[in-house]
Amino acid sequence: MHRERVLKALAQLLVGVENKLHLADRRRRREDKLIERARLLEIQRAQNKTNLKDADANGKISYRIGAYMQMKKLEEVYTNRELSWLQFNERVLNEAGNPRVPLAERLTFASIYQTNLDEFFMVRVGSLMMQMNSKEKIFENKTKMSSEEQVSAILDRVCELEKKKARIYEQLMGELEPKGVRIINFNKLSKDEGDLLEAYFDAHIAPFLSPMIIGKQQPFPFLANKQLYAVVLLTTQKGKKKTGIVPCSNSVFKRLIEIPTRPGTFMLSEELILHFVSKLYPKYVIREKSIMRVTRNADIDAQSMYDEDMDYRNMMEELIKRRVRLDPVRVELSRKINRKAIDELSSFLEIGKSILSV
Repeated sequence: MHRERVLKALAQLLVGVENKLHLADRRRRREDKLIERARLLEIQRAQNKTNLKDADANGKISYRIGAYMQMKKLEEVYTNRELSWLQFNERVLNEAGNPRVPLAERLTFASIYQTNLDEFFMVRVGSLMMQMNSKEKIFENKTKMSSEEQVSAILDRVCELEKKKARIYEQLMGELEPKGVRIINFNKLSKDEGDLLEAYFDAHIAPFLSPMIIGKQQPFPFLANKQLYAVVLLTTQKGKKKTGIVPCSNSVFKRLIEIPTRPGTFMLSEELILHFVSKLYPKYVIREKSIMRVTRNADIDAQSMYDEDMDYRNMMEELIKRRVRLDPVRVELSRKINRKAIDELSSFLEIGKSILSV
């Protein structure tokens, strides 16, 4: 009963929290504009003072400039827009880890952080990667950072934030246990519980899965945006190496599977699929396996497709079709896999190794 109240509170608070964050973001942007304006005025004043020269006793020229901004280059005054946005999202994450905030709201903040980060990669990072592929080298107008430098700085900063998110997630899961909600891994189950879940997998999950094998005759499948896949490195009886892909997102079965002998204890369906993935490839030896999630670029210019002779509705349908199939900008793995396997995935997805994160 308490768990139902927690879930209901999450749904009720979501809209209110998002509105508060939106207002706070607008307020922060207004404050940033005022600060930037003040800094520019300070720079102008400092530059005007350079004309005021005072000859000292030795005939040398000294400048009576006390402004701090005179000693800084303009590029050092500003923070890159993308890195500044990540600072904002970190403040959202900090609320998820703040013990003074109610637990239900902290769960909501953690969810908002992840949604924000997905949209950030889909739009802002996607736009930067498109600039990287253009012939003309584009620089950010404030910090003079190139697109490559911005993407590199973003990936480094996101890596730090993801480690922080993992710590906060473990903290939240620990605080949920006394409330009667727990998510566990397969290795923490007893043999009888494992047998029950195996029977559940065979009857209710395996029939709805579509395992695929990548080879010379089988091209790499299209991976939908923000969907979960089990990626499996296989070896045939003759020693040939292949890659298997199993879509894990499905509306037929639930993502949270309750353990029958432990009320309030759940296992994620993708973890259950990954554990029993060998049943889907009986003729192969499993070398390595992991859950994979792909985030695709969603930044597309509607004006480039505009045609006066084209119906607006048809144009938007075509726009949405193209947007769904844009290039990947981020790939997340739940487990570490060897470097050669990462090289293969990077080649299949036509992405750089740097945007693969574990």
